[in-house]
Amino acid sequence: MLDKKHHNEERLDFVDDPRMVNVAVSRAKTRFTLVTGDEVFTANNSHIAALMRYVEYYAQDGQIVRAPVVSAFDLLYREYDQSPGTAPC
Repeated sequence: MLDKKHHNEERLDFVDDPRMVNVAVSRAKTRFTLVTGDEVFTANNSHIAALMRYVEYYAQDGQIVRAPVVSAFDLLYREYDQSPGTAPC
């Protein structure tokens, strides 16, 4: 898991390596999906932050989806949520 904690900087450097970003983008054939927390990469001037700015600038309406998901468990266990106003999948 990558987040803003100090001990994750080494893994963050690996993910944000410009060669890795290039491979991820250039290998996409029909669709490219980037799933990230905005603040993880935008806090510094990273390569993924630059990619996010590029996508936001050139994306057409509806191509960028911002979801209020806090963790993968929000998606996996949504049907168990008993909070008012939530519906099962």
